[in-house]
Amino acid sequence: VMATTAVGVQSRCGNGGCGEVGKLKCTACQSINYCSAECQKVHWASHKVACKQAREKNVAVNGIVTSSSSSSLSVKGSTSSRNTIASPAADDSKAVLQKLQSSKENVQRHFQQGDFKTAAALGEEALILARKLPPQVGLTEIVQLHMNLASAYMELKTFSEAETHCLNAIQLAEMAVRQNPHHPPAIEMLSMTLGTRCLLLLHTDRFDTAEEVAKQSYTLAESIYHKTDPRMCKSLKINALVLEKQGKLSEAERSLFRCYTILCVTPGVGVENRETQTFFEELLNVVLRRGDDSAAERYALSNYKSIKDKDGGKEEIALGDASARLGFMYTRTGKFSEAEPLIAKALEIREKVLGMGHIGIAYTLAQLVSVHDKLGWYGDDQEAMLKRALEIFSRSPGGQHAQELQNTIAQLRHMRSRRGQQQKSLTVSSVEVEDVDDVIVTGESRNGGNNGSDETKAVSPGRIQSSSPLSRNNTSLSEKKPVFSFEPGDAVGRMTAAGSLFEQGRFNWAEELLKEAYDIFLKTHGPQHSNTKAAKQNLQVARQNALNQLWTQVVTEQVLAMDDNSPTPNGAAEAAVPSSATSTSTSKYSADETKGINEYEKILQMHAAQQKQSAPS
Repeated sequence: VMATTAVGVQSRCGNGGCGEVGKLKCTACQSINYCSAECQKVHWASHKVACKQAREKNVAVNGIVTSSSSSSLSVKGSTSSRNTIASPAADDSKAVLQKLQSSKENVQRHFQQGDFKTAAALGEEALILARKLPPQVGLTEIVQLHMNLASAYMELKTFSEAETHCLNAIQLAEMAVRQNPHHPPAIEMLSMTLGTRCLLLLHTDRFDTAEEVAKQSYTLAESIYHKTDPRMCKSLKINALVLEKQGKLSEAERSLFRCYTILCVTPGVGVENRETQTFFEELLNVVLRRGDDSAAERYALSNYKSIKDKDGGKEEIALGDASARLGFMYTRTGKFSEAEPLIAKALEIREKVLGMGHIGIAYTLAQLVSVHDKLGWYGDDQEAMLKRALEIFSRSPGGQHAQELQNTIAQLRHMRSRRGQQQKSLTVSSVEVEDVDDVIVTGESRNGGNNGSDETKAVSPGRIQSSSPLSRNNTSLSEKKPVFSFEPGDAVGRMTAAGSLFEQGRFNWAEELLKEAYDIFLKTHGPQHSNTKAAKQNLQVARQNALNQLWTQVVTEQVLAMDDNSPTPNGAAEAAVPSSATSTSTSKYSADETKGINEYEKILQMHAAQQKQSAPS
């Protein structure tokens, strides 16, 4: 028996012969009134067939999905009352639409902020609200909300919920197309829902099914849009994503190039538009993945010339980005003299448009100095640019750019090494580089006695910079363990002491203290806290340096032993770098040390292979 809901019209009771005013409406079909639930029960035997037919019509026209409909797919956890649209007579449609619009804006805001859990919860509430709208409005809103919810659940990796919302959206869109097979908005809606499902299939590694769904989405879009219509781009992009996942990079390149071309010729969009440039960057990445640097350079040059022509001397940000891209491509192909003025122009434009302290300026400065290094320029100007980059990176909240900070310090160390200034020290904001050789970036507090509570200032972005294996080889691995006294939960004290040990080159003992600090933060704050992440990063770097130190000692002792040995029969000395077999047979090292040596050898081999692959042709 269906529940009833009040209506605002004076219709007679549907139970023939009653004669009373029907103040209640059947919520299943919304097509008949009753004076009471008792009359509905009496009339149910006669009404149920018509009720089912009316429900199925509502599914096709109004976007209603009910659990009692045999051919429908209900939303997970839904009920019959949840999936029905209330009578327009019972709701002020305009007020509902305004409230829904506000809810959708909240969903979008939380989604953009990365708060996908809240976005999903608000989306579910908005979906209930959308079902109260009139049929001519409600269907589109419901389908859009299903797609938005599917996207939110994909980000949360709750793929079963995402699948449910995808299939609901597709089913409603298919029903709308069956009702209006030549109605472009209905076809467009179905194409979009299929595109969302394709993204879900890619997330769950169902590439073959994704390819089939992508083709369906593209075919529908092609049936209603001209081949140069910018609305084709979404289907083309999804098709390119599928092809990329399948390793069909040439075909993916063609799809993305078509998107880029369409947007370039679209009035009101053009080559300088941010969306156009996003497609172009994706295109460039695919070409680079394909290994064709010369083709990527031609693309970048063509893009730069087109934007420069459109810019007309205004020097807007699009020209700065295009200059930086072309400069990057020239750097990859070894054309450093051509790259330098382009990257310098990109820096000039970005400083003017973005401001002197923008994070993009730091990236551009580091890129420019990298080109200067290739040209052999190691003057005061280059050092000043790197100092500026360090200053900007060091101000990033929460250590977001800790890796870029370390890379820039390494650049500065390298440049000063070329200038013979290794012993010079540098202080930049909270970042101190001793002898430009190693660095520990401390947090806002290095006070001992902290028990890991949130009341203490965060240790993040505390990061230890990886050291050269040959620069810290004067500390014996067998030295006596240093003695420290810490409270049981004093994680910050342990990190501070580890920093001192690291600066002394005593990496194995620094590693031990950092492991203790990491365990404390993990237990008290969890894996996502900035303190925990900082301790984990420092631990990894200390381990790497301990391994480098061990390797250096092994190599040194092998060289010394080689000097004491007589030459081989052909007059050649033994190889200075020990093989895995030599390392394994060296009895003076423990099993763990031997294992570390072998692992380091593998790392060296992998790095050499990567360098060979990335070298320009």
